[in-house]
Amino acid sequence: ECQIQEALNFVTESLPRLASDLDQQVCGPTFQALLARGRPAPGNAARERTSSELLNGLQEVSTLVSSAEQLIGLLRVKIEDDADLALARTVLEDTVRFFWDLDQCAKWRRVSTWELFEEVND
Repeated sequence: ECQIQEALNFVTESLPRLASDLDQQVCGPTFQALLARGRPAPGNAARERTSSELLNGLQEVSTLVSSAEQLIGLLRVKIEDDADLALARTVLEDTVRFFWDLDQCAKWRRVSTWELFEEVND
């Protein structure tokens, strides 16, 4: 759950703030610049639409690169533009809601969250 919340914070807060700091109107090119700085991800060819040189001098760039890579790894999808980022955000928000609902139902039933999760998956 922690990874999901961190990924959601990246998509909704950190990435838009970075794009704004770089005078970008959209987040997709900034996301691609971060990926271009990181390790190549299988199935996700980083297209450097915003020069990664714009990222030079930013203190948190390594953290942001790591967050971009973690998002790709967590969702296992190719993210290229703002439409893909919007879909990622929706998936993350739905997942957070699912785990919250699961936790509430488990409390109501007086079982652990993971017991209920196993039961639901059977």
